[in-house]
Amino acid sequence: MAALLLWELTQQLLHLKPIADAFRAADSRCQGVLDLPQFRGFCRRLNQAMSDDEVQVLYFEELRAQDQEGVTFTAICRALLPAM
Repeated sequence: MAALLLWELTQQLLHLKPIADAFRAADSRCQGVLDLPQFRGFCRRLNQAMSDDEVQVLYFEELRAQDQEGVTFTAICRALLPAM
């Protein structure tokens, strides 16, 4: 059982690496929180085809509702992990 859980965790971490890299690149002030312009850069780094409307929906309706100062990596993981 432990080996299966470790394998699953390793797979999740592999999926999160590009997301973590994009977050670090967007977090130019190294505060661990992305404001809307930084979040836009994060989203564009992951998917250049995202529109400004799509970015704003993610920022305001889904992610920022959980982290009032901006979007944290934890909030992004909470939003993405169920889809992985």
